[in-house]
Amino acid sequence: PAPEAVAAGLIADTYPDEGYADAIEALAQRIADGPSDAFGSTKAAINDATLTELDAAFARERAGQLVLLAADDFREGATAFMEKRPAVYRKR
Repeated sequence: PAPEAVAAGLIADTYPDEGYADAIEALAQRIADGPSDAFGSTKAAINDATLTELDAAFARERAGQLVLLAADDFREGATAFMEKRPAVYRKR
């Protein structure tokens, strides 16, 4: 059942029909407001891991993480987490 799948971490959540569109809109806005460089790097890393050799994916992941850990978006995300507030990422 769906509630058990949520509890087990197999799916993120469930929504009733009447709240589904609002939930999708909120998720889309959260993604749009997020750290776009990190999202792009993650997507590229996943593609490398699934579409090419694993060694290349590990190399890309390491390189990408080193760049992202030094980025303003990482500092903002970590600071916001520690301050228990929503992160505000810069737009490009």
